[in-house]
Amino acid sequence: MDGLAVNRPVAEVSQSDIEAMVQNLREQRPSFDAVERESRDGDRVTMDFEGLIDGKAFEGSKGEDVAVILGAGRMLKDFENGILGVKAGENKQVAVRYPDEYHNKELAGRTADFSVHVKKVEEKRLPALDDAFCLEYGVTKAASSSCCPRWRTTCAANSRKTCARA
Repeated sequence: MDGLAVNRPVAEVSQSDIEAMVQNLREQRPSFDAVERESRDGDRVTMDFEGLIDGKAFEGSKGEDVAVILGAGRMLKDFENGILGVKAGENKQVAVRYPDEYHNKELAGRTADFSVHVKKVEEKRLPALDDAFCLEYGVTKAASSSCCPRWRTTCAANSRKTCARA
């Protein structure tokens, strides 16, 4: 094995990498607060709905207490767009065209008319970068200072160690 060269990869972890990782962790633990305004992108809307095609219900056309985060792409775009701007307590009719390549061939290319009753509109709140947040991820408080600066340093060091082991 003499003369065999091994190149150890080196990865730099920048402050922006750490900030992006911390933001990602915050996004994983949001809370939602009820609001009395119209819904907008990023809000969670809880609703009941029933859809009909040619006056008839179809599989998956009914839901109760369904929570949707607007803009997350978990529902068809026409449906999400149709509930933008609604308030809690409102009823709305939403026409949803299923894409031609939709996985359920019986719905592909067809339009359903949904009756929607909005129960709640909630705004997403990200957790503060405080000791409680750090503790959720197992980072204990430093002696007398907030753990978050230490946590960011620890995350950077751990990222470097992980990269160095590769």
